[in-house]
Amino acid sequence: CDLSTQREADALRNMLHLQYENYKAKQESVDLINQKCHDLKRQIRALKLVQGEERDRLFKETEEAVQFYDAHVKTGNDVLDTILTEKNFVCTRQGIRFSCNIHAEHMDIIDVIDFYTIVSNGLDNAIECVSGYEDNEKKVINVAVLERGSMLHIFIDNYFDGELEFRNGFPVTSKDDKGYHGYGVKSMQMIAKKYGGDIRISVNNHTFSLQI
Repeated sequence: CDLSTQREADALRNMLHLQYENYKAKQESVDLINQKCHDLKRQIRALKLVQGEERDRLFKETEEAVQFYDAHVKTGNDVLDTILTEKNFVCTRQGIRFSCNIHAEHMDIIDVIDFYTIVSNGLDNAIECVSGYEDNEKKVINVAVLERGSMLHIFIDNYFDGELEFRNGFPVTSKDDKGYHGYGVKSMQMIAKKYGGDIRISVNNHTFSLQI
């Protein structure tokens, strides 16, 4: 039993290390995207000097490119900015409506890799769920980070029209990689408990809700 527990702990630590490396790589990608946005905006200003139909065509193409790539989210927290910008970019490509409601000032009480892991895991699951719908009206994800009293609350909701079997308060995965998916849920719960919190998952009125 002790050996099994140790192996699980080692697996979770390895996952956290991979998440941190992934966070650093994503941060570099977000910085590059933002630089490209800056360049494109300068190009738009330059295009205003071009005349005729050519100007109108190039202006429209460049403006559409800016709208596609300018997905930068500013919350005041570098980690959350990186996560939300990355996921917003993914959602834009897949036609997913992605909304954020951030009203918290003390997000830095959570370690960088812990914050990245717990929010990124939750959003990845939400994106995977809604991306399977053909109806664009069902491709909806909402994320909120709020302070209530001394507690920091993270809410991730997405449309869901299926059914789930719950076991010990958590949904039973239908994925082939059940072990890895299980570690993802356990890692979120482990991190929440590290800061005196917990996670709660529920389904109600076609909405899958993750509260941390």
